[in-house]
Amino acid sequence: MKKAASIFWVSLGLLLLLFTAACGPEENFSDDSLGSSYAGDPLFQSYYDSLGGQQSLGAFISDVIQKDGLDCQYTENALLCHDPQKRSDQGFSLYPLGRELQITDVQDAQRKPGDAAQTNNGFWVFAPFVEPAQKFGAGKPLSRYWHDYENQQTQQWFETVGFYTRFDDPTQQVHLLPYGRMACKAECGPGTIVPDLAIPQQRSANPILEQLDRLQNARVLGRQLTDMYQASDGYQQVVFENAVVFLDPTSNQISLRPLSQLLNLYSDLPGPPKYNRKDKMVFYPLSDGRGFHVPVDFDNFLNQTISGQDLAGNPISAVYTVSDTIARQNFENVAVEYHRDSPPEYRVRLAPIGRQYLEKFGQPTGPSAPPPVQPEAQPPAETPAEPQPAEAPQELPSAPAPQEPQLAEPSKSSDSGQLGFLYRSAAEIQEGTDFKVYLLVFDNMNLRPAKGVRARIELNVLGKTSTYEYKFQATNSYGWTAVVVPPLPDAADSNVVNYKICVEQPAGEDICEEDSFLVWNPR
Repeated sequence: MKKAASIFWVSLGLLLLLFTAACGPEENFSDDSLGSSYAGDPLFQSYYDSLGGQQSLGAFISDVIQKDGLDCQYTENALLCHDPQKRSDQGFSLYPLGRELQITDVQDAQRKPGDAAQTNNGFWVFAPFVEPAQKFGAGKPLSRYWHDYENQQTQQWFETVGFYTRFDDPTQQVHLLPYGRMACKAECGPGTIVPDLAIPQQRSANPILEQLDRLQNARVLGRQLTDMYQASDGYQQVVFENAVVFLDPTSNQISLRPLSQLLNLYSDLPGPPKYNRKDKMVFYPLSDGRGFHVPVDFDNFLNQTISGQDLAGNPISAVYTVSDTIARQNFENVAVEYHRDSPPEYRVRLAPIGRQYLEKFGQPTGPSAPPPVQPEAQPPAETPAEPQPAEAPQELPSAPAPQEPQLAEPSKSSDSGQLGFLYRSAAEIQEGTDFKVYLLVFDNMNLRPAKGVRARIELNVLGKTSTYEYKFQATNSYGWTAVVVPPLPDAADSNVVNYKICVEQPAGEDICEEDSFLVWNPR
C-alpha cells in the first residue's frame, strides 16, 4: 500500500509539468449594481479612458456635480474631478474619497511583512499595489494591507482609491475598491447599491486576524465563516472554511482546533519508516520509531503556508483516496488534499473541514462559562461513509474502508485521586475490525483538561489466557487522546473481550476502569 502511494506521488510530480497556470475569472464589486443610466461627460472621457475606463473605474453613477470648486463625476470606484481654472486638457485628478470615508488605521510601526514592498506614511504597501498606486495617483496609504477572509481578498485603502486582489488569483491582478458607491449619497441615482464592506475604522479589534497576518499564507484557511466569538470552553475563536483558529489567553498566541478528533476524521495506525525524499515522501515520526509518510507536496505546502506541524499538528492517517481524482491525508488540525484535475497552483489545498465543524457544532449566540468537561472536544459520531484507504487512484483498486462501530454512551468517570477521566468506546465490534477508544482526562480539583497524561488499555478475550496491551499517546492540550486497537488474533464471533483502561497519575497509583465489548460476525 505504501509503495503504491509512493508511485502515485511520483507520478503526480511528473503531471505538474503538463499543466500551465490558469487565472480565475475577474471579479468586480460592480457585479451587484443595477446598471447605470448615466453617461460620462465628454470633459472626463479622455481622462477616464487613460485610467482604464469602465474595466478599472466602473460605470458612471452620477451627473457632473460641484465639489470644493471642482467639476466632478462619480464612477463606481472613484470620483473624477477637473479644476475649471485650468485648461480642459489639464487639471484632472481623483478626489480623495478615502479622507471623506474617514479611513483610519493603526500604523505598521517597524513590522515588515514578507509580501510588502515599501513603506509610505507609516504603512507597508502590498507589493502588487505599488505600481497601480502610482498610475492612479492614489496618494498616501490610509491603512495597512489586510486579508479580508470573508470576501477572500487582500485590500489596502489609499486617499483617492483602494485596491484589492483575490485570494484565488495566482496572478494577483489588481482591482479597485468601490469608493464611488461607498461615498456617493444624494448625488447618485436611487438604484446605486452600496457594497457591504467594512472600512478600517469600522473593524472591531480581532487579535486572531491580526496574528494570521503574520503567517506565510493564511489565505489557505479559506473564507471566514464567523466573526470572533467565545466558544463554550471560554476561548475566543474564528471559524474558517478549512480550519478553526482560537486564541490561547495564557500565551496570547493563535492555534488550531483539533478537528480530526472533533469530527472523527479517518485515521490509521502509525507504521515504521520505509520511504524518504527520493520516493517523494517525508517521514513524520510520532513514537517508538513509528509514524506516517507525508508526500513532499503536502509537506512543502504546509511549511510554506501555515508553519508546518506547528499549526497543522501531527498526521493521523496515511494518504487515502476520496475519489478517482482526489487524494487526502488527515492531520490533527487540518486535512490536506490533492486535486488531480485542478490547475497546478490549486491542486494541493486544505479540505473544508472548518465548514464541517460549523455545521456540526454551530455558533453560540453569546458567550458562556466554561463547562466542567469541554463539550467541543466530544468525540463526534461516526460518519456514515468513510473514504477508501490509500491506494494510487489509477494504478491499484482501493481496498474496502474499515467499518467503524457506532459509539456507545460515555462511560462513567473515574474520580478517585487527582485525575478523573471519561472514555467512549463501542459495545459491539465486527470480527476482524479495529477497536477505537477515546479518552478525556481532567483535573478533579478544577475540572480543567489535563495535558500530557499517559494511559494504556489492556485487553483479554474471555476464557483465554493471552493479554494485549496498547498505549495511548499523551493527552493534548484539551485533555483528549485516542487509541486504535487492531483485531485481536484470538477474538472470534460471539467472543466477549474484557478490557481495562488505566490512567497514570503524577503521584499515586494508576486509576483504572474496566469494560467489555462483544465480537460479532454479520455473515
